[in-house]
Amino acid sequence: MPDVEVIVVDSLSNDNTAALSRGIADTVIELRCSATRARLIGAEKARGTLVLNLDADQELVPGVLERAVNLGLPAVAFGELSEGRGIVARANRLQNRVTGLEWRRQINPIGGSIVPRLYQRSLLLRGLRAIPPTIMDLTPMPYAEDSLLFAGTGLSEDRVGFVGSAIIHHELDSVWAYWKKWVRNGQIAKSYRGTEYESMVWSRGTKRLKSSLGPGTLPAFVLRFPAFTIGYLS
Repeated sequence: MPDVEVIVVDSLSNDNTAALSRGIADTVIELRCSATRARLIGAEKARGTLVLNLDADQELVPGVLERAVNLGLPAVAFGELSEGRGIVARANRLQNRVTGLEWRRQINPIGGSIVPRLYQRSLLLRGLRAIPPTIMDLTPMPYAEDSLLFAGTGLSEDRVGFVGSAIIHHELDSVWAYWKKWVRNGQIAKSYRGTEYESMVWSRGTKRLKSSLGPGTLPAFVLRFPAFTIGYLS
């Protein structure tokens, strides 16, 4: 696709990301900051009118950008394809299949499982700047950072498009490593206590619980929820 600018913001990685990116990306920025602060810095640096957020464990399916841009909407969510050898990938593949089929209902910053990744740059900056520094700078990133960003844009769900089977998500093969990740998410979410985001954690948990009791979504829920609860209550 023509006129694509690639910006790599390397925050706290230990895998030689910056060196590998030079000569491939248009811009490489090295910082010690949260992943969400890195997104803000990347968006401020970007020159285009549209910005796509990609994480280090994600890979675009060929042709996806054209499909997303051609929708002509201010924001687009991407369906995920979980890749990996273990139980984590299998559980998330089941969940992705269910959420992809009911994507319209799942696009919601609080109770849904799908949030936009491609934004008009002005909207993206608005959403990121709406997150207070005390939350934005939690490392490695705030809990549910993409949902906080979505909520901060003020964008209604009916103005968000969806492209299915768009991002390959390289999942952790180890259940133990995945469990520790979700314990850490719970510990980070404790920082929301006493803030405007505390009610979001409870509303999100309640709605996710109700929507995760089906056979397609229950395995992923079982892998995540007990670990998150241990982290939040510890």
